[in-house]
Amino acid sequence: MDKIRRIKDCIKNSGLTQKEISERLGISEDSMARYLKGTSQLKLDTLIKISEII
Repeated sequence: MDKIRRIKDCIKNSGLTQKEISERLGISEDSMARYLKGTSQLKLDTLIKISEII
């Protein structure tokens, strides 16, 4: 399973919306959407923050 798919699954299981996660990360919803579409590369620190949130 690729990392984007796994992140999406974890977000879904967390009960949080992409908007809530992007707000907690301090990034725009557009940036979050690009990460989850795979059009923007996730930085390691952002990935760690996402894992802490979810």
